[in-house]
Amino acid sequence: MVVHVGTKFYGKVDRVPNLFYVRTQFFHVQFLPLIPLGSYLLVEGTNDERGVKIPLSIKSVFTAWVRAALVLIAVGYGILTAVHVVPLLGNQQASVARVLQYAGWMAGACLVYWITVRFSRPSYNRAIKLGGYLGLEPAVVEKYLYDNLPAAEVDLPAAEEGIQADEEGAQADEEGMQAAEQPPEPQETPEASEDRL
Repeated sequence: MVVHVGTKFYGKVDRVPNLFYVRTQFFHVQFLPLIPLGSYLLVEGTNDERGVKIPLSIKSVFTAWVRAALVLIAVGYGILTAVHVVPLLGNQQASVARVLQYAGWMAGACLVYWITVRFSRPSYNRAIKLGGYLGLEPAVVEKYLYDNLPAAEVDLPAAEEGIQADEEGAQADEEGMQAAEQPPEPQETPEASEDRL
């Protein structure tokens, strides 16, 4: 059995359509978010590549854990539903009530998951504060928050500076670690650490 261990973004919340959203990077095992490592304000449409680190978002962390639990519940009850439907199809005795109960729990978990996605927009004050991290004027954030404008090229200097600072810090950390180790060992890429067995 292959065990996937690494870091990944989960808990997408505070989304201003076509502008930005908040996600938290987690240490995961088998793609289940376990330990939050930091929250980021990410620019929409950049595949989690542009953005700035922000204080840990409790809303994002909680949402990630709840969504992971809901996926496990939905899959578990989906399997139970399938296992109990098979005897019904073969005209064997089985409890229709139990099948409906399991299907109801599965549907309920899916509904709650959808609600966590649908209603994860930020309040006005939170959206303005998050826009400030990217150097956006409140008027720009307000237009995207309420007018559902299409994605546009918005100058995001803070996002570029944030990513560069993170990359420079990571590079300095790697150089410091290499200098401290005698003899120097090759550094593992983040992609390789995610798929390590």
